[in-house]
Amino acid sequence: MSKAIETRLIDLVPEPHQLALKTVGQPCVFDQTDTETLPHQQLTNAMARDQAGWHYQFIPLNNWHILAWPKAISPDLCIVFASQHFSLSWLTQRPQFASLLRQMGYQYQLQKNQQLLKKKVQAKQAFAEQAEEQKIQEAQFIESLMLLQNINLKLSNASSLDQLHKQAVESLRSPLGFDRSALFLMNPLTATFNPTYGTDAHGNTTDEHTHVYDVHKMSPVFMQTCLETKDYFVVLEDVPLFTDSYIVGHGWNAMLILRDGEAFLGWIALDNLINNKPITRHDKEILRSFSHMFSQILVRKRAEESLKMLYNSFEQLSHADTVLDVCRAAVLLAKKELMLDRVAIFLSDDNGKTIRGTYGTDINGQLVDETWYHTLVPKSTLIQDAIANENVLVVEEPATLYHNNEPVGTGWNAILQLRSDNKVIGFIFADNLVHGHTLNLHTQQLIRIFGANLSEMIARKQAEEDLIKLNKQLEDKVQLRTLELELANQNLAQTNLKLEQLIQTDSLTGVANRRSLDLCLNRAWHQACRHQLPLIVTMLDIDNFKPYNDHYGHLQGDEALKSVAHLLATHFRRADDTIARYGGEEFAVVMLGVNLTEAAARINQAIQSLASKKLSHQASPLGFISLSAGIAQLDNAQPQSEKTLLNQADVALYQAKKNGKNQLAIFTLDTLP
Repeated sequence: MSKAIETRLIDLVPEPHQLALKTVGQPCVFDQTDTETLPHQQLTNAMARDQAGWHYQFIPLNNWHILAWPKAISPDLCIVFASQHFSLSWLTQRPQFASLLRQMGYQYQLQKNQQLLKKKVQAKQAFAEQAEEQKIQEAQFIESLMLLQNINLKLSNASSLDQLHKQAVESLRSPLGFDRSALFLMNPLTATFNPTYGTDAHGNTTDEHTHVYDVHKMSPVFMQTCLETKDYFVVLEDVPLFTDSYIVGHGWNAMLILRDGEAFLGWIALDNLINNKPITRHDKEILRSFSHMFSQILVRKRAEESLKMLYNSFEQLSHADTVLDVCRAAVLLAKKELMLDRVAIFLSDDNGKTIRGTYGTDINGQLVDETWYHTLVPKSTLIQDAIANENVLVVEEPATLYHNNEPVGTGWNAILQLRSDNKVIGFIFADNLVHGHTLNLHTQQLIRIFGANLSEMIARKQAEEDLIKLNKQLEDKVQLRTLELELANQNLAQTNLKLEQLIQTDSLTGVANRRSLDLCLNRAWHQACRHQLPLIVTMLDIDNFKPYNDHYGHLQGDEALKSVAHLLATHFRRADDTIARYGGEEFAVVMLGVNLTEAAARINQAIQSLASKKLSHQASPLGFISLSAGIAQLDNAQPQSEKTLLNQADVALYQAKKNGKNQLAIFTLDTLP
């Protein structure tokens, strides 16, 4: 409204005065004395009259008296006058005043039209902005759907269930762009939910495995949505936001519910604490899709991990050589695959009455040898429950945790019996002393699967060890029997050797007998003929032996024979030398590979050696025992027979006797009679 028109209009009104510009429902005050508002209904009734130009009317309301209304110019504009010095007739008699009123009406209508046009422009602009915003949101929605596909692939390829939990929490923050997220898994056996990973007030990932919460402490809306509906998403707007039970802000709080069919698995919590970004319709659709997707991946990954753990445990345990090796490998597997803090495996040989240690972990979770441990099964309620419940992991929480019978902390304690052939063969003990992680339902299921595998492998190895033990006993018996047979064979061989020696040895002198001489001469003869080797046969005889026997007796004669045999044995010790008693007082010596000259020298040495001993022989012309010898040599060009050789040596011996005894004679053709 023009200020100049307002001033001129006020100047025309007699003093004292009040003047105010009114519109339907909203007064416009010209001066500060307007403290009242004309009733809307009364103003409307007055303006509803169908009159051209200005309409003036007296209104007896408080100190408002006159209403001026330019209907033809501005239907919703009126001016109210209050003055004790002028009347309606005065007002109608002032054309200047009416002209100002018309100017005011035109100007008001112009401003009104301008405002209306401005509103239309603003509305059109707002609509365009809204359309552009919607277009942007739709583009972001499509982009988020594409991101979901990449996230789906990434989560599906998670290396472990724990890695899947962490990646799911982080994927909601980046790349999907939400502020804070946390994954909670339901444990229906204990009516609790276990957080895995979450987000702090600064947007960093936090490990929440040490916490456990009661289901009944959830928000009623969330609890009802999780347990009594089939929804996958619920959001609360304008609510307090919490961290560790403390209010840290205000905004929206959402829950992505995870389901396997109708089974409730857990949820992912979300809020907008950090950036305070409102949640849009597209955000909700993306989160519903994520909830469906992650539920399927979680169920599949749990099954995959169960099968993987089952295969890995069976594969690694099967490579163990003994029951103790199986238990050692099982403890290491339980720590690595099941992420258990402390594990110990005990065996029982009497259906659970006593237990003996194998391998376990110390207070820091390190592997230790506990084979020294052996005791009666403790009477604790936990162990008795484990014995009474086949294939059930018995858990006590909270529980006092022990090491070497001394309390070392609190947490959960779990026992699973190991069975085979309807008998208790051992137990798995586990607790969370080191890191304090909660025991979720999936881990409990994995422990039961692991226990079934371990039971089968222990039973198999025990059967193998029993078989090995039985085979060892049989082998020991066989070895003992074999040893006995070997000893018997050795004794038999020794006996046979003795018999052979008896057969081939002269019992009196200890040298070879006539039978052995024949065998040795035969072998030597064939070798000499085959390899063109010299072969010498010597016959020796104790001179005047019959008179010796007659004079000294046969016993002394036997001693003389022994002495001569011993002397010959000292002179003919080569491997190819054979000494034999040919008969009576006569001996034979066979020398292979020795020429005639050397053989004759050796025979002469033996004769002289005996003579030098001067063994008394009163019946001999020499006065001592002496030897006579005859040598025959094999003709390699025209070999004579073995018998011929012996005869030739005997002929030469006869010649030595004839020549005076105590000497050697060599066979020649001239020697023949």
